[in-house]
Amino acid sequence: MNYLPLEPLRLLEMPVDKAEALFNRLPLKDQATMVLGVPWERRQDLILMSKNARDLVRGMPAEELFWTIKAVGPQDALQIVDMAAPSQLQFIFDFDWWRKDNLVPEKIIAWLILLFEAGEETPGAWIRWISKQDETLLPLILRRFVQIQKRSDDLDLQEARDVLPAFTLDDVYFIAFKRDELAPLMSRFLNEIIAGSEGLYRDVMETILWETDAEGLETAFRLRNARLSDLGILDYYSSLDIYAPITQDQVRKIDDVGCDILGSNAEEDLMPAFIPTLYMGDYPALREAVMGIAGSQAMERIIFEWVGAANKILMAENVDLDDLEAQRKTLLSVAAALNLAIELLAAGEKGAHPVDILRECVLEDLVRLANTKIRALRSRVRRMMDEGLISREFLHLPDSWEYLLEGLVVTPRPRFWDPDVGDYVDFQGIAQVKQAEDRLNEIETWGLLMARIEPHWGVWRDTLSFKHTNFRQFRELTWQQALLTALANKALGGELVIRPVRGKDLMRLRDIWFGSGWKGEGAVPSGAVVIEEAMSAVRPLAVKSGVEIDTLHRMIVGMLNGFYDEIKGLVPDAEIDGRFIAAVWTEIGPDAGDQ
Repeated sequence: MNYLPLEPLRLLEMPVDKAEALFNRLPLKDQATMVLGVPWERRQDLILMSKNARDLVRGMPAEELFWTIKAVGPQDALQIVDMAAPSQLQFIFDFDWWRKDNLVPEKIIAWLILLFEAGEETPGAWIRWISKQDETLLPLILRRFVQIQKRSDDLDLQEARDVLPAFTLDDVYFIAFKRDELAPLMSRFLNEIIAGSEGLYRDVMETILWETDAEGLETAFRLRNARLSDLGILDYYSSLDIYAPITQDQVRKIDDVGCDILGSNAEEDLMPAFIPTLYMGDYPALREAVMGIAGSQAMERIIFEWVGAANKILMAENVDLDDLEAQRKTLLSVAAALNLAIELLAAGEKGAHPVDILRECVLEDLVRLANTKIRALRSRVRRMMDEGLISREFLHLPDSWEYLLEGLVVTPRPRFWDPDVGDYVDFQGIAQVKQAEDRLNEIETWGLLMARIEPHWGVWRDTLSFKHTNFRQFRELTWQQALLTALANKALGGELVIRPVRGKDLMRLRDIWFGSGWKGEGAVPSGAVVIEEAMSAVRPLAVKSGVEIDTLHRMIVGMLNGFYDEIKGLVPDAEIDGRFIAAVWTEIGPDAGDQ
């Protein structure tokens, strides 16, 4: 990674004349590095400052050019589209025209329009290049928009014009446009083909007539995958191995896989694929590793592998390539996975320094290691569902638990619910994994215990009535509220069962549980007695469920504290209105319910 005398973003803030003068004093290689050092949407501004703008564009890795054009907006990036080499354009088309193994006609149309708007020579140069690389693509494109009829030798030209489609360029092949609004565009496209070579035009027409679309599509897809593979980008099905499980001992070292990891085209570009610091996120282990390697030869390999892993995720997750934010998130997700993997290896039995891990290990294996760790969380959630410990809809769980579980089962990658930001984020470190594991332990414990409390939560929908209660329907009742309600019934002299507490009994329940000055942890004698009585009511079921006594104690204290927090500010002699109680399932009566 080069260190430059100019800061790219500062250069863009200078007056144009001064900025151009300074920029053009730099060697082309340094200009290229500066272009790479700014976000995608600002790169065109730097490129157009250069007197060698065409060389800069053609020296860019094709995928970086693609992302730059997408960020600027294709209509606003016509100048750099015109400067692009045909091979770069074809990469863009290979990347953007296909969804899995099918062409997307609207994508083709959008890019053909841009080619004609970019410059007079651009469409013809690309047509000549691709016809030598892939003889199937031009017929395949045209077949989606035109129908061809060939005039037979015994059909007079005048008769042909009466019975065949009106459009023809050579009086041999007569063409009907499937969509009238695209006729001007497709006629220009056909003119570019025949202007470049009448032989090519004839071959394209004959292929459309005699080769089936399925045959052409299969061949074109194979050739497209081969072109992308040469650049380290695999097709959808091959990209799925980014999620193949791996153990720490299976992470490969660079010395073990040889020097071919860079690929055959790694040094053909003017600049490396991208600078990781732009898409590294605030991940401390990864940042420490990158900063420790910056400027070394190993950084070139790391950059190439980083892009390769990101490309696999883009393809495997079928990311919308028009969504720049989704692409940024993909790059950042690779960074998050690398940070997690580095932390895992650094904390393992053979713990190594983050710099050594990044320098010595195959990056794709690091991403796979992180994916394996977080996907194990998903597997555990699914096992809990299969065993009936939790419902598949995550019913009767607190919101934070439900959000966590929903993030873990989301496809294709589990995500972590961060309550501090109120959103899902990529797993980035051991602390998040540990937090998720601890919460799953807690949920599993509750599931084991609640399976023995009557009635079982699985039949609440059909057996419990929520009419005239503080909860409108069965979905609102959580395990914690249900268990505390059962304990309330037991404390009031009934059975340990889940049924609503009568509203008129709430004051008595408060006196039983908190009358002598509850301190939350049983710090006063009455508190200790209340906790022990609750423990005694549930302990036999907890033992059968395998729930540890210390864990049960924390569960009960937490529930009682929650109820106490709801009522501690109420006037001692005032009646408690069940409508405003959330910790215990309570009858509120028909009159209160209608208010």
